Amino acid sequence: MISFARSRWLLVSIALAAAPARADLFITIVDGGGTAPVTADGGGTLFAIAEAAALYWETALSASSAPADVDFSITITVSWGTPGVPTASATGGHGLVFPPFPGGTYSGTGTIVFNTSGHDFWMDPTPLDNSEWTGSVVETSADLGGGSMVVGRVFDTPTAGPSGEEDALTVMLHEMGHALGYLDFGTGIDPYGLAVGTDGDIDVDGTSYPHSGATLPITSGHWTTGGSLDDSAMEGTFLVGTRVLLSAADILGMAEFHGFTAEDIDTSPSVVPEPSSLVLTGLAVVGIAWRKRRALLARAP
Repeated sequence: MISFARSRWLLVSIALAAAPARADLFITIVDGGGTAPVTADGGGTLFAIAEAAALYWETALSASSAPADVDFSITITVSWGTPGVPTASATGGHGLVFPPFPGGTYSGTGTIVFNTSGHDFWMDPTPLDNSEWTGSVVETSADLGGGSMVVGRVFDTPTAGPSGEEDALTVMLHEMGHALGYLDFGTGIDPYGLAVGTDGDIDVDGTSYPHSGATLPITSGHWTTGGSLDDSAMEGTFLVGTRVLLSAADILGMAEFHGFTAEDIDTSPSVVPEPSSLVLTGLAVVGIAWRKRRALLARAP
């Protein structure tokens, strides 16, 4: 249950995952339909916002241009509906299991359902440019044992559009994080040697990882509330009118789940809005250099 006295909103999700090696992450988005509530403003679509969130996660975890040993592929269906948790903005389910083998292609499916009742979503028509917020992103840092890392990337000065509303991109980044690997860890459960179920944190100890030695406190698949990670995307509560992007902690935790190599990780992912079409000029070269996910998009009939 959540109180709106502080104008904060709650995200609830469950997920599963595990695996190793120099990797590429592929996310396919399927439009599962449903009807957006009349309170959803901005004119953007759930499908386009999911594509934007997928691009953030892919950019963060497919940073290297070297050949991959492993392809992680997940198809996520996004829809409007009743997620079964009345106070939740959205819920994310998973069917994602990556066996710990040294190479190959691992695939899974997931679902993200946005609540059609009781929530005022900002449906950004241009989710990659952050133009509905004035000023620059506010970054906060903390040393959690591996040197100073960015633990929050927040746009907190909204224009009239998103002011007072729940940013759907923030919700989508969070729920996609659950579908990709942020587990609802139970007491005593430590599936990947992360000591999550025993001491309540993720240990960043991947070889040559940025901020190796950091410990990231986690509770039921969310960063533990009331600590240094309150402004990270996987914490789970956010001020309305804000946009929260992936922090270094969000990205490193995911890398630990799947055993990505250090060269895969970009803890400051920068994504660029795509032009509506590419011409055979310098722009075409840029388009070819972008991540391969553009060929992986799908719509349900």
